Amino acid sequence: MDSKTFKYNAFISYRHNDLDKYVAENLQKLIETYKMPEAVVEKYHITDNNFRRLFRDQDELPLASNLEDPIVEALKESEFLIIICSPRLKESKWCKKEIETFIKMHGRNNILCVLIEGEPDESFPEILRFREEVIKTKTGKERIKKVPCEPLAMDVRGETKNEVYKNLKKELVRVIAPMYNLDYDDIKRRHEERELKKRANRLKIIAVVSIIFAIYSFILFSKIYLSNKELKYDQSINLANRAMELLNKDNRIGAVETAYQSITEYNGISMPKTAEGISTLTNSLLLYYHDEKGYYPTSQLETSGDVKNIIKDSSWRYLLSYDTSGDITLWDVETEKKIVTVSDTISSSYNMEGKMTFIGKKHFAYINKDTDVCVFDFTGKEIVKLKTSIGYYLTNSKLNASSNGKYLSISTGKKISIYETESYKEIATYEVSKDLSIVDNQYFDSKEENIAFATKRTYADYGQNNLNVITYNISKKKIVSNYNIKASEVLKIIFKDDNIVLLTRKVVNSHTYGSDMLLTCYNFKTGKKYYYREYLGYYGSDMELAYAKDGDTALLLASGDKVEVVNYKTGKTRMSYTIDYNEVLIQPISGGDGYFQIINTFGDVFNISIKTDRYDDPTVLADMYHFNLPSYSKFLYTNAGYVGISNHSASGNKNRIIIYGRIKNNDVKEIEFKEDSYKYNKLDYNDLSSSEIKTIADEYDLKNKNLISSAFYTDDKSLLFISYSNQVLEIYNNVTKKIIKVIDKVAYNPNVYIGRTASGEYIIRGNYCAYILNKDLSIVAYIPAMVDYIGNKVIIKSWNKYYEMDIYSEKDIISKAEEFLKEKGR
Repeated sequence: MDSKTFKYNAFISYRHNDLDKYVAENLQKLIETYKMPEAVVEKYHITDNNFRRLFRDQDELPLASNLEDPIVEALKESEFLIIICSPRLKESKWCKKEIETFIKMHGRNNILCVLIEGEPDESFPEILRFREEVIKTKTGKERIKKVPCEPLAMDVRGETKNEVYKNLKKELVRVIAPMYNLDYDDIKRRHEERELKKRANRLKIIAVVSIIFAIYSFILFSKIYLSNKELKYDQSINLANRAMELLNKDNRIGAVETAYQSITEYNGISMPKTAEGISTLTNSLLLYYHDEKGYYPTSQLETSGDVKNIIKDSSWRYLLSYDTSGDITLWDVETEKKIVTVSDTISSSYNMEGKMTFIGKKHFAYINKDTDVCVFDFTGKEIVKLKTSIGYYLTNSKLNASSNGKYLSISTGKKISIYETESYKEIATYEVSKDLSIVDNQYFDSKEENIAFATKRTYADYGQNNLNVITYNISKKKIVSNYNIKASEVLKIIFKDDNIVLLTRKVVNSHTYGSDMLLTCYNFKTGKKYYYREYLGYYGSDMELAYAKDGDTALLLASGDKVEVVNYKTGKTRMSYTIDYNEVLIQPISGGDGYFQIINTFGDVFNISIKTDRYDDPTVLADMYHFNLPSYSKFLYTNAGYVGISNHSASGNKNRIIIYGRIKNNDVKEIEFKEDSYKYNKLDYNDLSSSEIKTIADEYDLKNKNLISSAFYTDDKSLLFISYSNQVLEIYNNVTKKIIKVIDKVAYNPNVYIGRTASGEYIIRGNYCAYILNKDLSIVAYIPAMVDYIGNKVIIKSWNKYYEMDIYSEKDIISKAEEFLKEKGR
């Protein structure tokens, strides 16, 4: 090979597809690193034992009509053209241009084909399967005839990428030989001889290593055996820590599963029963919890992708979720079961807000990728597929159903179609003129008689303040009212009797995105306006309506960090608040019986009473709602409790709908109990005085004397517990005065020794909580709200009621975990 003539030894042409690219990359590496067998080098006097360079374009070619200059130049400077052949090659006009350009420059002889997939007829380009010959007919005329020819090829086809790569290495000399103008059989034989020598050398090395291994095998085996316990122990601790991380992210199912594995079996390997694993499993199972009013992360619904939206039905039992995989899933939150999943949805750039809806208590509907509206029942059966004219107007299209599911409305942006849901026949249509669009959502009244929606000019007034809010009577098929308002967007419409409460946004400066929020109330039958209010600088979020027991009615407006309670009849402000942290609020939840509930993005829950006109700060219910994620995007209240989804920035929590429910513990029994009968009040070895603690600190030469929070003995004074304000607990042998245990991160400083269980475990108590320590003085359980320990039962207090329960054994804890995981389908 004349290596000085060309800059590149070969140009590799291929489709930029997964397998084709994989073969091209590996073929380049194999050729560029190939060393010719020494016997071949000597026989043919080869001076260039290594290939210099191959050209492989790493990027897709641009959408231009001709090859780029660098590609043409590379083809010109390449002696050979290697073509990666698959059925996909024919689809590439750029690969075809590369082949044609190479043939024009260098002819056909130096083209090498590598067959990676498909049959030759479907994978080789036609220009290589046929060559053109000029022949003369009997009449003496010349014509071009296509003559079949077989391009030089290397067949590396395989079932998997690994098989293809093995075949590539095996058949490599089929490409190497022509590039050096060598005899294939000769170079192959020499190549095989070299491989045999390498194999023989490897066997010699293996034999030596085997002897060495035989000498040391017993020692190595002993070391492995001795360290195996340590490895298992470390693995158990790591799993327990991982379980606690999952629990702190409200992933209770994952926490129970991981903690259970940490003390039973993980990846087929039996695990030791560590105190950390038992403690974490006990906490994950909430075994010592009993809370009649509180809400905890009790379970979760797992989705394929990141959850973008959830909606609930009118019975509060069913959810529809939409995630980034494109799946819409129907869930039964009471059984925590997935009922139906559909995947023919529109682009995941939408969160399906207004594009999926429940229809009463038996059907749900959504817009699919073909912009049809599909209706399914709760068994997964498709009821009907409604053809629409949504098409280009997908962004403005909306679905909604009336409160009892009598009607389904479909807005395409240009018209609203209303279907009755017994047979899904279209019964009414409202269409706007060419210069108008239907914008935002549509709203039914509670009697299912009227529907309200807004229109605005499509182009000239787009983004400007000029809305028409139309109320349309369904049975009469006519407009009842057409209310004009200087606003750009409808945020919400509430029907109340014959009145409409309208929340809109008004653009102040389109360049700075400034806006005000407008609250209006008018009678849609008479046109009489009751009030009109402007909220300057608000950008609008949501609105709810609640009733007090005395029949009073109030509106709640939420906007950013601002909350306002308004008298429905007069429009006057009754109360206004600013929620801490200036976070956009999650939608308010109407509490009924005279209060609203607001949950912000941090998961903080606020109750706002509307029974009084006094200015009272919202009640923060920190002890009742345990929503622990750093950020949420939505909450709904259901029959199973609250369901929440995190913001997509909350790492590790995106493909879950978390159920925050009430704890049901069948092992507890309500009892009569008087606080003045607390056992620890009668113990003389607890509650050491400050002077006693000072004496102990000097006697034991403690280094952190200033951080001591409390000190106490066991009943026989064999052990001394010292609790520090930095959440560290030290345990000393009171005879030898030596420290025997240090426990970090004890959240609630223990200050009382309660006693020992029948199995020898220690119980120490903090501020309305307790810890159980095993015989090795490691924490194995945390008991919140514990007030005392009598016999072999712990006494806990919840909402001014007292309950008792037995201490769980290790066997009980593992059994409870197995029941839980079986129930969750794990």
